[in-house]
Amino acid sequence: MRKKVQAMNSFYAVARMGAALSCMALLAACAGQTRTAYGLGDPADPQARVPRTAYRNVTAGYQPIRPAAAGDWREMNRRVTPQQGR
Repeated sequence: MRKKVQAMNSFYAVARMGAALSCMALLAACAGQTRTAYGLGDPADPQARVPRTAYRNVTAGYQPIRPAAAGDWREMNRRVTPQQGR
């Protein structure tokens, strides 16, 4: 029984070591990239040129919609019902 426990402990130790090495390899692959996507420059550069910002009012162009007058529901249904034989 003691040998089984030791074998399981060594298996988990190897599995943890493999996971740690995989994570380190992924981080090392990403560490060499210092430029942003599409070659836009270094984001840490304080002299980098950036586009001007502009304020846009979120309610500009809003037009309230008034409720329509209630009509006869039977007539409204007849108008939107597809006609037979067409």
